[in-house]
Amino acid sequence: KARPSEPDRASCNGLDLLAELEASGLPVKQVHAHDEDIFAQHGWHEFIEQAETGRIDFEGGSLLISVTPAMTVIDVDGPLAPGELAKRAAEEIAQALVRFEITGNVGVDFPTLQAKTERAAVTAIFDEHMTSNCERTAINGFGFMQVISRKLRPSVLEILQANRSTNAALNLLRQAERDRGTGALRLQVHPAVANKLQASALEQLAKRTGRSVSVEPQGDIPIHGGSIG
Repeated sequence: KARPSEPDRASCNGLDLLAELEASGLPVKQVHAHDEDIFAQHGWHEFIEQAETGRIDFEGGSLLISVTPAMTVIDVDGPLAPGELAKRAAEEIAQALVRFEITGNVGVDFPTLQAKTERAAVTAIFDEHMTSNCERTAINGFGFMQVISRKLRPSVLEILQANRSTNAALNLLRQAERDRGTGALRLQVHPAVANKLQASALEQLAKRTGRSVSVEPQGDIPIHGGSIG
């Protein structure tokens, strides 16, 4: 998917994430391993789990987000009355589209709503909470709404779901760096995750923790089931 650069154009590395944030003028706080886990306090682990599974639970229902080659499809399910369920889901859907940068062609399958007034109330809630630039259709009689926006990059869901072993390796490195134990660090992981734990990353982990690090691949451990011993 890459294109050759122009012959007379010098190549250079793009900004890393930290440089991008600093260039934006937004305040930046460096979070170190010995500090409080501020990411966890703000729901980081829950959001990552949502992106990896595509499932978002909310009071009275849930969303199941499925990534397909044609579009991202969001299914709404729950025990509430259809109108109430759709209203609660509309807010969650808008927030999820922004949070995970889900763009391009998105189809939303709400419960079937017969009354136009009910459907209009649901779209009003969606519009109220949707802060990204997009266009949408009305909700049709079958409960389907389409949301379209310009797609510049893969969504967080696409990135995490396409790179499960890499994500698991990075998550384990973060956990190991914050581990408060002493002595050698033993990372027991699925073989696919072990392959992603490059020597340079393990050397950096050992340097940051002051502990020796070893990796033990075990075929009976799930991708996201690694442990620190």
